[in-house]
Parts: sequence; C-alpha cells; structure tokens
Amino acid sequence: MSRLFDDFRKYLTKMQQYEHVTNLLYWDMKTKAPKLGQAAHIEALTYFSAENFALSTAEELGDMLDKLAEPQEYEALDGTWQFIVHRMKRDFDRNRRIPADVFEAFVRAQGESGTAWEEAKNASDYSIYAPHLRKMIEMRKEITGYTDPDKEIYDAMLDEFEEGMDSATIDRLFHDLKQELIPLVRKILEKNQPEDPRFHVYSDPDAQKKVQWMLLDYIGFRRGGG
Repeated sequence: MSRLFDDFRKYLTKMQQYEHVTNLLYWDMKTKAPKLGQAAHIEALTYFSAENFALSTAEELGDMLDKLAEPQEYEALDGTWQFIVHRMKRDFDRNRRIPADVFEAFVRAQGESGTAWEEAKNASDYSIYAPHLRKMIEMRKEITGYTDPDKEIYDAMLDEFEEGMDSATIDRLFHDLKQELIPLVRKILEKNQPEDPRFHVYSDPDAQKKVQWMLLDYIGFRRGGG
C-alpha cells in the first residue's frame, strides 16, 4: 500500500481513540453512572465528540480522501476500504458545512435529552421529555439545513442512513405492501383462531440462553469482545 494509505489509517486510528472514549462515556451514562454524575459525563462527551468532529472535518483528512478517491489509489484498495473512503468522503463533504458550535450544542442537547428520557420513562411522565424532544427536532432540522440545504429533511435523513433512498421510494414500498398485507390480515382475522397449547407453553430461560449463544456463536459473535 502507498504512504498515503498508511497515513490515512494512522489518522483513522486517532479518530477511533476519541470514538472509543465517547462510546465508553455513553455506555456508562446508560448503565452505571449515578444521576448526579450525568452532567459531568455530558460535558466530557461533548468535549471529546467536538474534538473528533474537528478531526473528521479537517482539511488534512479532506486532502487524503480526495487523493484516495483518485482512480490510481482507489483501485488499489480492497472492497472494504473502498467503501470506507467513499462513505467518509460523503460524510466529510456534508459535515464540514456544519458550524462547530452548532455541532457541539447538538451533542450536548442530545446527552441532556437522553437523561430526560430516562427520567420521564421511570416517572411515566412525558412532560419531562417533551421540551427536549422539541429541541432535538428543531436542532436536527437546523443541522440538515447545513448538510443538505436542497433536500426535504426526511429525504436527507433517509439518505444519511440508507444511501440512495428517498421518501418517494418508501411510499411506493409501503403502498405495495399494504395492497397485499391488509387483505391477508383481514382473512386471518375472519377465521376461527385455533386453541393450540403449543402457543401457551413455558420456555425455560436457561434453554433459551443456550439457543441464544448457539446462534451468536454461529454468526461469529466474539463473547469476549462484545
């Protein structure tokens, strides 16, 4: 591989160190962190996320992605790295339009929103979460206005997570499904439902866990890696 590719991999390793810290902070917030420790975790999460965002939108990275996308470099990569370069270049071009202070505010609000959701869930009180939800919707609209100013917000978010997808395609897909599924469900509901004891049996939790681990082992899940 070229010196450029080696430099790119080293740069990614640096970004992954920040991602590792933010993932651990997020995991701790969702599992063990006490309520009074949430605010400090959110501040730390915001800081490391902002630092990683700066790396992901830096000119140094943009230059490497541009060069790696050139045919001579790109064709020397295997399929996995071609995908990584393609996706990172797409995200780089989008994310560099977001002002750093807007991104930082979004991450902080997102952390506060998650804490509010947990509190609202435990109290069965939607009013605790409602203002945070409204804020997150408005901030997501603002960010999408920077990344995809010419797209309808839902289309932009679909394309972010499922590249090439849009709401028109989704509408057609669900329209076709409705044409077949709704009549099928009606036919099933019109039939007498059988009283089959096999549908009302006790399943031993330990036996279920054995099946769970059998399936996880089959797909190559690393028990020690998570």
